[in-house]
Amino acid sequence: MFEKTYPTMPTMSPLAKKYLSLQNIYDELQKQNEAIFAQEHKRSELEIELSECNGAFKARKRGGLQNQIYELNKQIDNMKRYLSSIVQRHGYDNVRDFYSTYYAAKGEYADYVKDVEEWNVNHVKKNENIPTEENRTDRYQIGEEWNFIISKDKEDTIRTEYR
Repeated sequence: MFEKTYPTMPTMSPLAKKYLSLQNIYDELQKQNEAIFAQEHKRSELEIELSECNGAFKARKRGGLQNQIYELNKQIDNMKRYLSSIVQRHGYDNVRDFYSTYYAAKGEYADYVKDVEEWNVNHVKKNENIPTEENRTDRYQIGEEWNFIISKDKEDTIRTEYR
């Protein structure tokens, strides 16, 4: 007469579906940012060394350090431009647009995961009433049950043989 209806499992929004692919782009951006940071750190060390390089006899060393700093600046600028080419390759205008989409997708994906976990807790049937060895810890109880089953089988066998 009345059919029991169960709530359907939560579905992923289109933005949440994109999250995993956006995560790969995000990881690529993070690797590039780490490489940029390493080069900037190297540049700052060279600038400190340049500031400590005083005197008439260190002119050659100063020139070499200035050239190294100049080359590092060019390299860092190219690496920063590559950041925007990474996101443009995937259809975003700039890194800021990508990050806003990424964080929105990350939030929706986290909400979806939370909803699925709640749905599993509230709506998935569990076979808690069926006794299994996994959900019993009393070994004595398990042994007694087996002994009962075996003795029951023996009684049934004896009864059928003597009839």
